[in-house]
Amino acid sequence: MGDAGDDENRSTSGLNRWTVSIGLILCVVLAVNGYMAYLAFEGGPGLVVSDYYERGKSYAARTDPRYLSGKQNRAPGVISISSVEGENSFVRRVRLTAEEKLPVAEATLFLYRPSDASKDFSFPMKATQEGGYTAVVRFPVKGYWDLIVEINAGDKQGGILKYARRIEVTR
Repeated sequence: MGDAGDDENRSTSGLNRWTVSIGLILCVVLAVNGYMAYLAFEGGPGLVVSDYYERGKSYAARTDPRYLSGKQNRAPGVISISSVEGENSFVRRVRLTAEEKLPVAEATLFLYRPSDASKDFSFPMKATQEGGYTAVVRFPVKGYWDLIVEINAGDKQGGILKYARRIEVTR
């Protein structure tokens, strides 16, 4: 009698419903993997610049933990951030000061966003009369930013001077 009940539960092709269910799940998994492989080949690598490798090495050198540590006050130069009054909350004044007067040269502020490289940008800084540098910057989004100031002082005055700090921009 048990055999007659099992025969009624089988489909006309002789397959058990568990076998059909496992087969369907396997087909769905293979179809999704095939679609992902298709997207990987059709979508391209996502690299937007031709010198991505050199830029990556440069970024790794600039964001060295020695430069981005919280002990920046002990360094010869200090990057300070302040809000600009009367502007929206994402505008900040960035100042670089040092114990000694910094050389008057071309200074660039590089702003890197660790979580979204598409927001990275650079900004020129102006020399101040006190021997430092300043810039007013509008951050596109809030969050963590790595700030690196490079002063191209030339070979006579010490080459390229770097100062860095990690900040959090909030409203």
